[in-house]
Amino acid sequence: MPCQFLESENGVNRGFKSARIQDCEAINARTGKERLAQAKTLHLKPGKIVFRVTNRDVPYELGFWL
Repeated sequence: MPCQFLESENGVNRGFKSARIQDCEAINARTGKERLAQAKTLHLKPGKIVFRVTNRDVPYELGFWL
């Protein structure tokens, strides 16, 4: 499931397919505004937070920011 974060997108797997980072860039350029409008903010309690990021079947290096 490349090109998206399930938690902030209400658990919806949009079924995006990508073979390279440019695919995600094109998907995000095409769908980003609509997805952002539907996304929810994650509200976290103060304290130590551990984020676990899993990238499965993604054939290129990924990064993200908070």
